[in-house]
Amino acid sequence: MGVEPETSSSLSCQGARIAMQAALGELERAIFAMGYDAGFTAGWEAAVQRLTSLSSEKPEPRLAVPVVFNAPAKDVVFRVIQQFPGLRGTEIVKATAKAGTPLDERNVRTALHRLKVANRIKNANNRWFAVAEKEQYSK
Repeated sequence: MGVEPETSSSLSCQGARIAMQAALGELERAIFAMGYDAGFTAGWEAAVQRLTSLSSEKPEPRLAVPVVFNAPAKDVVFRVIQQFPGLRGTEIVKATAKAGTPLDERNVRTALHRLKVANRIKNANNRWFAVAEKEQYSK
């Protein structure tokens, strides 16, 4: 009950098995490379198609409010009201975001209140307007 001695036929079977494993490994690598190339090509074509469709779409026009970073919220809100008189509070929030200086509704409401107390803006029918300079100093 020992180990059978290797014969030439068992050696040739072992060699055939090794050769078959090597051939299967090569085939597997080739199939993987083909799949990778096909996937990469499909992804590339989808990206090019998406970029082409984006470039053909008309971008939403930005408001002509100058972008000022680190400006106080009340200055940004006042500039928006000067440029677009008659906006409601929620519309001012959207306008500041489109202008490049997004402010949340709470900051806009605080800025509106401070500007109103300073007599720089007035509210008529829930719409905000800048006060003319001669009106500012008359009170």
